[in-house]
Amino acid sequence: MINKIGKLLLGIGLLTFLTFLITDISGHSIPMGKGAAIVFLLSMILFIFLGITFIYLHSSVTKRKRVSRIILGFLIFLGCFGVLSKFMFWSGAAIEIVLFFFLLSFSYFPFIIKSRYERLIELIPSKVKVIYLSVMDLIGLLCLVMGALFTIQKWPFALPLIGLGIVTFLIAMNGWNRSFRREVELRKSAENELKSTLDELHQTHLEITEKHKEIKDSINYAERIQRSFLATEATLSDNLKEYFVIFQPRDVVSGDFYWANRLANGNFLLLTGDSTGHGVPGAIMSLLNITSLEKAIEHQSEPAQIFNEARMTIIERLKNDGSLEGGKDGMDGSLISFNQEKTSLTYTSANNSIWIARYSEETKGYELLEFIGDKMPLGKHVHDTVSFTQTTVPLLKNDLVYCFTDGFADQFGGPKGKKFMKKQMKELILQQAILPLEEQKGIILKRFNDWKGDNEQIDDVTMIAVRI
Repeated sequence: MINKIGKLLLGIGLLTFLTFLITDISGHSIPMGKGAAIVFLLSMILFIFLGITFIYLHSSVTKRKRVSRIILGFLIFLGCFGVLSKFMFWSGAAIEIVLFFFLLSFSYFPFIIKSRYERLIELIPSKVKVIYLSVMDLIGLLCLVMGALFTIQKWPFALPLIGLGIVTFLIAMNGWNRSFRREVELRKSAENELKSTLDELHQTHLEITEKHKEIKDSINYAERIQRSFLATEATLSDNLKEYFVIFQPRDVVSGDFYWANRLANGNFLLLTGDSTGHGVPGAIMSLLNITSLEKAIEHQSEPAQIFNEARMTIIERLKNDGSLEGGKDGMDGSLISFNQEKTSLTYTSANNSIWIARYSEETKGYELLEFIGDKMPLGKHVHDTVSFTQTTVPLLKNDLVYCFTDGFADQFGGPKGKKFMKKQMKELILQQAILPLEEQKGIILKRFNDWKGDNEQIDDVTMIAVRI
């Protein structure tokens, strides 16, 4: 709507101006007094000014620049040609000069003021003040240019227009200076505050970085200590024909652990444990659990009795931990004792299962046997006076024994963000059972990481497989 009004006003102003040009060129003049002519001229100027201003307000920057370049080129040509016509005393020189001043005042100046306004509005926060000072600049320019035109044409009110232009410019200049000075002071103050804040943040960052390095170094050192308690590769290789270990802590240190030892009777113990918690608390619990197992095998050789004695040690050491319950931490895990010939295993389990993948001649494929242990942990529990049970299972050549913690099955992921679950674990193991264990390890690890995707690992993950 405003754009249409601007075009209408501009059209009226230009038609009026063309009427003046035609009458001047033809040697006729519109019959009116000098005062009426000046009022008529000022009205025409107002129409052109308002029309172009309204159009500029609702035009894109690109369009305004394109139009302004065309106008500027025409102004340069018109100004040069007008001066030449004046110097050569050609008829029409006055018309060219008037047209030059009109186009300069009401086409080019509004664009310049609008462009400057768009730049300055980012520097001076008061939008009203920027508009007010921009309008004052434009009025000052118009008065000076119109005063110059009136002087050249020897029209009345030339000096008042020039004086008004100078006064308006001085007022606008003073306003700009005060605004810029105030803004510079505010920005300088803000920069000083920002510099002070940045210095504080930098110092804080250095302190945090140093603390982070200390914590990271401490955790890495703790990880080395924890690994020294785990079953070594040498121990496993000396006692097992073929095996793999997947040990993927959620953090650097782990509540999960795996432990192995040879008993005096020649049997080989292999344990997969899941301590209460993870990270640093879980790692501390894992060390307590391992030392409790090591103490137990000094007196016991049966898996159930080893668990019973280790449970008593854990409860005794944690009873004064300051909690109301008196130390309900401990571990879940499965303890397997292989006889020397590897013809059988005896196991006891706390909240964990043991799987055996066995080849069937009937089905010409592997079947999975699941052995579920006792539903109680190694730690304080309502049934902590009840003995763990143990079961002996005969083994066949090429049987695959799998023991694991719950981190794999409980991991969220996949297309729907659900848990992996033990059902998928069983399917995965049976699909790969025919392969060498080292290949199985790579496939299982890849499947876990693909399932996890961008999700956070929620728990420590441990899996051990042994081929008989």
